[in-house]
Amino acid sequence: MRRAKPFAMFAAVALLVSACVSRAQFESNGRAYAPVVARAIRCDRESAATLLAAGGEAIGTVDASGASTDTPVDDVLNEAAEVAAKNGATHFVFTGGGANVPPGRRITGRYVAFRVPVEAWARLPAPLRPPTNR
Repeated sequence: MRRAKPFAMFAAVALLVSACVSRAQFESNGRAYAPVVARAIRCDRESAATLLAAGGEAIGTVDASGASTDTPVDDVLNEAAEVAAKNGATHFVFTGGGANVPPGRRITGRYVAFRVPVEAWARLPAPLRPPTNR
């Protein structure tokens, strides 16, 4: 019986993992914001009015995509949530891209990133309220 070489096995695992990686890029409105959450909360478009009414503001956009056609939608959403949060957003709202992507195409999405001040979180409905412990 022939044993697989450790490097070959490592390379195969690395290739499988990298095939599912997603990428996200943040474009700011020109100002820098300190992070206040570990992951931004994904909201629907109707919730944007609630965020604005609570004192929130749009602080930029996030463009996210799967690295390959095999990248799960959840991976793209998770990456968008983390990148938005690292740039100071508390919430993000889908504005365009592929929700129902045909087979063989990469998943992409564009999101508007919102920041609601910490002192206004209590005015948000429970599903939109970020966790108070980071």
